[in-house]
Amino acid sequence: MNILKLIKRSFFHYLRGNILAAVGLAIATAVIAGAFVIGDSLSKSLEKAVQLRLGGITHSITAGDRLFTMELGERFSENSELMVSRTLVAEGMAISQEGMEQLNRVQVIGVDENFSKLLGSGIDYSSTGAGEVVISENMASRLKLQPGEYFMLRMKSAGIIPMNTPLVSDAGQTVTRRVRVAAVAKDDDFGRFNLRVSQTAPYNVFVNISWLNSVMELEAMANALFLSSEGADPSTLEDNLRGAFRPRDVNLLVRHRDEVDMIEISSERVFIDEHLSESLGKAYPGGIRVLTYFVNSIETGGKDTPYSFVAATERYDIEAGEIKINAWLANDLDAKIGDTLIVRYFETGPRRELE
Repeated sequence: MNILKLIKRSFFHYLRGNILAAVGLAIATAVIAGAFVIGDSLSKSLEKAVQLRLGGITHSITAGDRLFTMELGERFSENSELMVSRTLVAEGMAISQEGMEQLNRVQVIGVDENFSKLLGSGIDYSSTGAGEVVISENMASRLKLQPGEYFMLRMKSAGIIPMNTPLVSDAGQTVTRRVRVAAVAKDDDFGRFNLRVSQTAPYNVFVNISWLNSVMELEAMANALFLSSEGADPSTLEDNLRGAFRPRDVNLLVRHRDEVDMIEISSERVFIDEHLSESLGKAYPGGIRVLTYFVNSIETGGKDTPYSFVAATERYDIEAGEIKINAWLANDLDAKIGDTLIVRYFETGPRRELE
């Protein structure tokens, strides 16, 4: 028997096994090749989705429910030598002109002249006039809106004082404006702009930041900064931001009190956050922390003095349950050392109720 017959007989003898092995190898090859194709396609799809959401923006600095001055963005741009867009983002609701259609989760974005440049958009979103908006394509489709048409835009108010504090009236929680559609932003013009990672395209309303500030009764405030700096060192950007920071940017007021020859640091947000208070304490070890509260009345011996300020301070050595009053209040109440005073004031209860 020669070698060819041996190969031929061996092939037919193991034919079934050879076919199964070949089929298995083909299936495995197809699976691996398909996985590579799908993986490459998915990777490109994800990259495309990120590109449609952010354009050329690589970094963002956000402040949550806080606001900072637009000047902070200018100084940060000077320090970093980068183009920076100052933005005011708010939550909103859109209602069609006839009131038949309504969108509850709308992202209202007030932008400056650098926003479109950073995105690489063909639409200059900041060029809209007062009461004019650019809306995303999906929003135009849902509300059946065309350029030139109007709809009602109801926005959650943004303010220096948090909206959930008892000091803010419920009547000032929202602002409503009738706005005109100046243009519709398609996906290629970054109508899907969104900082959140989501498969669902947001409903976006782009407006000029100056107009949005005026609607919110603010003066040159923002709550987000955007910039483009591929491969930038985060620590360098943090140093640039730290160098640009001024107390006024986070609503801290610093002024000299001539009557007592002291520097006073207070907050436009009413209360200074604990971490800020601790930082200020380290910077000024001799500083005195004060918490001042408005009380309804101070009473003793059948007499009362309405509407007074009570200050808790580290300046005086006062035991718990003791109070030091000035001469005017002592005369008004005929109070003397050792008397007991009743102080009446509001506390915040559930759902911001005052008790």
